[in-house]
Parts: sequence; structure tokens; C-alpha cells
Amino acid sequence: MSCRLASSMTMSSLNLTHCEKEGKAVHLTYGDKLKLVAYTKQVQVGPYDAEKMPPVGYFDVIGNDRRKEWQALGDMERHRAMCEFCLLLDNLCPTFQPYVEAHRRDLEEKERLKREEEERLQREAEERERQRLEEEARKMQEDERIRQEQQK
Repeated sequence: MSCRLASSMTMSSLNLTHCEKEGKAVHLTYGDKLKLVAYTKQVQVGPYDAEKMPPVGYFDVIGNDRRKEWQALGDMERHRAMCEFCLLLDNLCPTFQPYVEAHRRDLEEKERLKREEEERLQREAEERERQRLEEEARKMQEDERIRQEQQK
């Protein structure tokens, strides 16, 4: 999965439902999951700032681990975090990239069809307006012809 793909899609649009069959087709370790969460937080929120975050409970081991992983990313830029997320996901779930590409192509096709439909409707509206104007001009000519005949 390329960084180009990462920049063209938001992290939230990367639906991980394809990898729901964890343990069957995909094997994510606890550390892998922590990294994916950390990259996601880096993209959505930015660098970790303890002052802006509510405290994590003492017994919230997972929450503490997630924060440590996120904090370890430091000042990583949003785009780089997206790229790292995609690269890690591509390594962990090679079947996900074809899924994302197919989803992207499907969205592009839907957009193309929508654009074509809008253009068709616009052309039809323009044609109706042209016909209305022609009819109006024809009626005016007919009225003028009748008026001229009555004047004779």
C-alpha cells in the first residue's frame, strides 16, 4: 500500500473489517495493534500531549501501553504516520491492499457515474430551456404574422 494511497484516503476510511478474521488470515500481535492505534491517534489528534489528554487509570494497562506507543512517535508528521500505518498494515495483511484498491475503484466508478448523471441532467435541462425559448420565439413570430395579416 503506497503513501499515495494513504494521502488519498483518510484513516477512518480504511475500514479494517476485511481483517476481522484475525487469527485466520491475519495474525496481529499485541505490539502490532498498539502501533496501528498509535499511528491512528497521531493522524487524528497529532503528537501526544499529556496536558491535553485525560489521565489513564492506574489499572488500565492497555490504555497505558497505547499512550506509550503513541508518545514514542514523537512529532511524526500526519502524512508520515499515514504512510507508516499503511506500510505496517500492508506487511501484516497483504490481502488488504487489493481490498482497498477495489474499494477505491468502486468509489471512483460511483463518482464517475454520478458526474455523468449530473451532466446528462444538465444537458436535458439546457435542451428543455432551448426548446422553450424556440417555442416562445415561434409563438411570437406567429403572433406577429397574425397581427400583420389583421392590419391588412
